Amino acid sequence: MSATRNETQLWRTKQRRGIMFAIAVVSGRAEAQRQPETIPTVVAQAMTLDATMIGRPRFFNAQTPTDWPAALIPSGAKILGGGAVGDAQMFRMRVAVFALTETTVPRDAIRALLTGAGYVQQPPPGVLRRGGFVSNESGPAVNPYCKGGVMASFGVVDSTDSPRVVSIALIDGDAGRQYCAPKVAERERGRFPVTVPSLSPPRGTVSVNGGSSWGGDEGSMRSSLRTTLSADSVMMHYTAQLVAGGWVAEGKPAVAERIAVQHFLFSEGQDRWTAALLITAVGDRRHVMLQFTKRE
Repeated sequence: MSATRNETQLWRTKQRRGIMFAIAVVSGRAEAQRQPETIPTVVAQAMTLDATMIGRPRFFNAQTPTDWPAALIPSGAKILGGGAVGDAQMFRMRVAVFALTETTVPRDAIRALLTGAGYVQQPPPGVLRRGGFVSNESGPAVNPYCKGGVMASFGVVDSTDSPRVVSIALIDGDAGRQYCAPKVAERERGRFPVTVPSLSPPRGTVSVNGGSSWGGDEGSMRSSLRTTLSADSVMMHYTAQLVAGGWVAEGKPAVAERIAVQHFLFSEGQDRWTAALLITAVGDRRHVMLQFTKRE
């Protein structure tokens, strides 16, 4: 019994490491370096360490892995190949590599492909946030997508030498189900108490999400912009989106040289809330914070 339990724990540990490795490899930005276009299959297999738990990978040339969803093949893209490892019961990872057309923006194209196929991007670990600031920082898709018990992640393979070559990874089996279907109680503990309209950054700026938190009947969301826009211009940009989302601007904004504040009222079900949008300018950064509190 003890040996069986130890084997199970070892499997779970390797399973978790496999998920994190898949996310890091597929979503991470590959270093620009010259690589041979092709290598023998035995060379690729030799790079696979400790295959006793999940088996050797299977490779596919100029085609997607077996059972790859047709909805996850980008329109007009050239299929370069793919691979699969593991089994569909416990842990299976399938990867497909595509060369996109010249007219597409790689990351935008794959995001649209995944959402169009019914995959939903997951919130940051620890907080299930609904809406809020949208980041447009160029880089990997940090948070994977889920559909049922299948987890999907993607990334540009080499942003310098092959900026239009992307890879998509799918993880299913127990590993995918555990990631995509956490316990209800765990989800509710981290669920944000309010729904915030989606807040896209001003055109021409670079937005980096700064996280979010809440406790009791109040919370906050943060973002940071790299821009030369004034604080009041940034405030007006986000105010327009909040008002369009059903929030009501309360009173006139307070504006100084490097700071701008606007208050809002909104409802969530039967509850009434008040919020404040605060923008501060420091150098070429515009720090944006949205705070909200439930009204008695």
